[in-house]
Amino acid sequence: MKIDTPDADRTSADPQCGQQQHGQVSRLLRQAEVLLLTGLTKSSLYRAIERGHFPRPVKLTPGASASSRTSSRFLESEVNAFIAARVAERDAALDAGGVR
Repeated sequence: MKIDTPDADRTSADPQCGQQQHGQVSRLLRQAEVLLLTGLTKSSLYRAIERGHFPRPVKLTPGASASSRTSSRFLESEVNAFIAARVAERDAALDAGGVR
């Protein structure tokens, strides 16, 4: 689904744009949704972000702090990619061990 907005012609190369290569806008997820999808605790989520193992949230308002729950959101596409990467790692480990 393509959404016509003033920024609709921006590409995924634009770091401020939430569009994917297919022209679809990624949904923005609240922290609670991310915790439910991943099964991580709040502290584990932010520790993974600090270590560069989980995608950083997008700040929605200028000057928003990392601790503000209402001013930043996670891109659904990035959260899904994180989950898919964990599944791929698991499958590769299982394949390497010869057990499925």
